[in-house]
Amino acid sequence: MKKISLVSLRSSGEQYLKDGDAIVQELEAQNKNEVLFFSNKNIVYKMKAHEIPDCKAGVIGEYLTNLLKCDDDEKIVYMTVTQDYSGYMVFGFENGKVAKVAMESYATKMNRKNLLNAYSSKSPVISFNHITEDVEFAAVRALCASSEQISLEDGDVFDKVTVFNTSLISPVTAKDSQGVQVLTLRKNSIMGAVVSVSEFKCNDVGYYRTSKIPSAGHFMTEIDKRENSF
Repeated sequence: MKKISLVSLRSSGEQYLKDGDAIVQELEAQNKNEVLFFSNKNIVYKMKAHEIPDCKAGVIGEYLTNLLKCDDDEKIVYMTVTQDYSGYMVFGFENGKVAKVAMESYATKMNRKNLLNAYSSKSPVISFNHITEDVEFAAVRALCASSEQISLEDGDVFDKVTVFNTSLISPVTAKDSQGVQVLTLRKNSIMGAVVSVSEFKCNDVGYYRTSKIPSAGHFMTEIDKRENSF
């Protein structure tokens, strides 16, 4: 992770990264904000932005395992910032369910550094999104050749999409909520991706849009399959 001031960022050159690394998230924040780091072990780590050292674009940055004191086999998979814990965390799961958890559920009166059960572990989580108001997402079905986990690197496994508004999902305060069924799945299929509708490239978003959940979705056109890699 790199925390770079806007002044430094404007005057800096190319971002220095280790071989094989890539930037996966960019967020704008203030020093008074809180930063939430979600790990693959259902834990959320919390830090004040001012507690994170400043750096330049020409350095590697902070190694999150050391910064947050994570386990060696633990990975940070999503990061967000908040000032007042408004809005919601939206989690998508392989079983086709989506949970809409009030951000205030992650607020604590004591200065706790981490919270357990930050999201449901009943089904593998495939997407994390912090929203401040209801928005549209595209939920994508992926086919499995067997009951074993499939490789989502092959774009041909994606076959159906439903575009839904998060207003269809009632918010909850339980961080580990299993969510509600959004995408109807058949045998040997999973929900392989949940992306913002702006990231979903298609000629006619209305073709995929639903006003009710759960939805079976619509088959992707061949053009839309080629345009999206998820």
